[in-house]
Amino acid sequence: MNEPIGPQTVESGPGSTVEVPKRTEQKVADTGREHLFAAASKTIYLTFDDGPNDGTDAVVSVLESTKVKASFFLHGSVVAGGSSENIKKNEQRLKQLVKQGHHISNHLWKHISAYGDESPATLADSIERTDRRIARALGRPARSTFDPIRLPGDGRFNKSFVNALQSSAVPAHQGMGQLVLTGPNPLRRSHVGWSFEFYPVGTFKRRPASPDWEGTGVTADYLPRYSPRGRPRNGAIILLHDMHWVKQPALLRRVIVKLQELGYRFGTLERTVRVASRGAAAGAVVAR
Repeated sequence: MNEPIGPQTVESGPGSTVEVPKRTEQKVADTGREHLFAAASKTIYLTFDDGPNDGTDAVVSVLESTKVKASFFLHGSVVAGGSSENIKKNEQRLKQLVKQGHHISNHLWKHISAYGDESPATLADSIERTDRRIARALGRPARSTFDPIRLPGDGRFNKSFVNALQSSAVPAHQGMGQLVLTGPNPLRRSHVGWSFEFYPVGTFKRRPASPDWEGTGVTADYLPRYSPRGRPRNGAIILLHDMHWVKQPALLRRVIVKLQELGYRFGTLERTVRVASRGAAAGAVVAR
């Protein structure tokens, strides 16, 4: 279900090139730069937020059994948190994700509930601390960067996030563009949002429009708003959280198998991890 797509190289700005698949292209333009997000027909992207944790183990097991790759957006504070035993366990989880071909990236140091209206400098520090902690866990150079990042809440709940996200097209639940932070040490990073969310029925008290998607026992929250037909559009970026599946991995497997039966393929959102100096322009989002 994860067949390779033939790439091509295009110009994305002065001295910058982006490798993208040859097929359908969705363009998101911002301040003088063009970023291409491309996907083969019926290709979707599973993304897991807020890990690593015990749920990550359950998720990885399901993904391995269904031969699906995914993207994991990690909190630096979670990677580094808890006892020394827990930290070691989380570092092993990250190494296992990479070994199995999954994409791991930056979800800032902690979640939106812990933020006020932070300054660009504080936001930049949160991003860079998380990069350093992920790099340390993987034994990579300290100045490695992990892109695209995902702002907590897509940046919708914090004024400083919204002001920093530079894009002419950032619709609700599908934010994508450049996070531009100014100051003595400017920072430019790629940001990617999400289209709708999957979680086990009964996880939240609210009543979504698709409480039991395709009879899987899994809720598809925001999906009718995103796609009136109730099925993911080509290129959909699907939000999930590791922790929701720790006790119900069978439901995650059920929804993935249903998507496969409907003819969907799965890709990951990634940019080649590279050693970058502080303030260097980040590469564009690459769909694989």
